[in-house]
Amino acid sequence: MNKKYLKGLCLLALSSCAYSKASVAYADVLEGIVNADVLNVRAEPNTSSSIVGQLNKNTKVEILDEDSNWYKITFNGKNCWVSKDFISVNQSSTTEGQVTASALNVRDGASTSNNIIGSLNNGTKVTIISKDNNWYKIKYQNGYGWVSADYIVTTGSENNNGNNNNDNSSSINKKYLVTADALNVRSGPGTSYGVITTVSYNTVVTASESRAGWTKISANGSSGWVSNDYLSEVTETNPTPTPPPTDNNGSAVNKDGIVTADVLNVRSGAGTNYAVIDALSKNTKVTVVEESNGWCKIKLGNSYGWASSDYISFDINGSGNDGNNGNSGTTNPTPDSVIGKVAVVNASSLNLRSGAGTQYGIVKVLNYGNQLDIIDSSNSWIKVNASGSTGWVSTDYVTIYDKGSVPSGPNVPETPPVTSGYTGQDIVNLAKKYLGVPYVWGGTTPSGFDCSGLVQYVYKEIGVYLPRVTYDQVNVGQTVSRNNLQPGDLIFFTSEDDPSDIGHVGIYAGNNEFIHAPAPGSVVKYSSLSNVYYNKQYYTAKRVLK
Repeated sequence: MNKKYLKGLCLLALSSCAYSKASVAYADVLEGIVNADVLNVRAEPNTSSSIVGQLNKNTKVEILDEDSNWYKITFNGKNCWVSKDFISVNQSSTTEGQVTASALNVRDGASTSNNIIGSLNNGTKVTIISKDNNWYKIKYQNGYGWVSADYIVTTGSENNNGNNNNDNSSSINKKYLVTADALNVRSGPGTSYGVITTVSYNTVVTASESRAGWTKISANGSSGWVSNDYLSEVTETNPTPTPPPTDNNGSAVNKDGIVTADVLNVRSGAGTNYAVIDALSKNTKVTVVEESNGWCKIKLGNSYGWASSDYISFDINGSGNDGNNGNSGTTNPTPDSVIGKVAVVNASSLNLRSGAGTQYGIVKVLNYGNQLDIIDSSNSWIKVNASGSTGWVSTDYVTIYDKGSVPSGPNVPETPPVTSGYTGQDIVNLAKKYLGVPYVWGGTTPSGFDCSGLVQYVYKEIGVYLPRVTYDQVNVGQTVSRNNLQPGDLIFFTSEDDPSDIGHVGIYAGNNEFIHAPAPGSVVKYSSLSNVYYNKQYYTAKRVLK
């Protein structure tokens, strides 16, 4: 739910227009230029409405919506109207977006009370025409429709798409976690450059250069540029390379392992009180040179670090315990034994392909926890039905159950709680500082927050880096039951429009209350879990701090 803001250019400031709660315009609206010498700005879309100001020729405006022969624009922080006849529209300012929900309803208006006129699958590309609060107007079939902006990630161009070679750049040497499900790596610092590869969620990347909102990284054997909006910095120190001798409490070993956590912190010593110097993604292979009291010393290039042995498996062929605590789920089963069973995705994202191999095209992208009916198999691939789509997935990234034995309840990944000098109550106290801050869709600072922006900002203040958006934040931390909530826990709610999608997050504050940034037009505030709406939409809770 990341958006980039453009500054509106206005000339006169009168106050007769209807006030816009989303008074900051976004890069995904149309841009126009006044082609009359002087253009009247009106309070309503008709010539009998009062004139509230004027725009001079060549003034740029951001077009939010249209009504017959009128454009809605932002004028002095308010929604006003100008005649279409005197606006030249820059069609290149439309933005391309991509659906991130498994199935997204298309409606005939900008609210959940409007009629559903269709549905879009995960990964479908759309052209965004305008924005109204938290809804996008898109081209749909032979006309237009409206979709929730929470389930669209924008990929289109802006007027300044990063090709300005005059932007200042700086050399850096940092590590970042990827917070997008799939992040495009481009040949240059801008969306107009070609995509040369992609990196998946929670991948750790090394950055070498930064320029105007873009970072140069090394990934999959190539160097390229990614947007800063989908990176979270890994705090690190510069450890001095040391040889791998044992100490009095450890034993020297030399064996290979594989990371089983989504993100595994590597520390400067064998304990959670030592500084984090690196982070490793799930399925990263490591060489362990020493073991000591539940910790493994591993090679990190020319240096070494320590990681908890609880999240390193030494059965790298995948034939050992699959982490399901003895239930009927299995991974990598015999191919002819799985037809008629259910596969549950255990990767953060999984490609559904048109054939049994990575050389086949991607039909759609599946999410963690998606349940798939198995209809065929071939070697280490299975053919599945996935919400109306049929395709093939690798058995390396699913857990297979007999029908009727799939565990019930919320199905989200977990990561180890973070040991910190701060408590959950400290998180609540920090969140209280922002009570009254206005809700701003896409907001990540005290000038305005959305729900996940508030959570990310508060945790970042204590040095804990969470993903940017709600449906990634739910993958962090340890699941806790509703009757075991503690201050500082993150609580998640499903969308009323689509109960299968997690659309809201807040910080539990104790006494059955939580602090959150609820919706456009509101502010950061307390709400009660006893509220009929929040009680109904409650999904799960995660504990980030140990």
